[in-house]
Amino acid sequence: MFRTLHRKWLALGLITLLGLNFLAVYILNQSIENRKLLAHASAELKESLQQKDLQSDLIISAIFTLDVVVILVVLYLLVKTLIKKMKTQSN
Repeated sequence: MFRTLHRKWLALGLITLLGLNFLAVYILNQSIENRKLLAHASAELKESLQQKDLQSDLIISAIFTLDVVVILVVLYLLVKTLIKKMKTQSN
């Protein structure tokens, strides 16, 4: 029972992370379009576009930081599992 529950959480986490990455790519594409518009915008529209650009940069940075953290945790767990297997095989 524990293994199936563990696998369900793992699958849910991977699907959530995948969705967040798709969201980050979409926001990145919108940010590129906003930066292109920024060069030709009026003064009042420029401020709004700059705020959107800053918000998109923060969201993208947070998602990619979360990706790096998840990758490091997975690597830690893999190394931990490998060390346990090596210890049990040597005994």
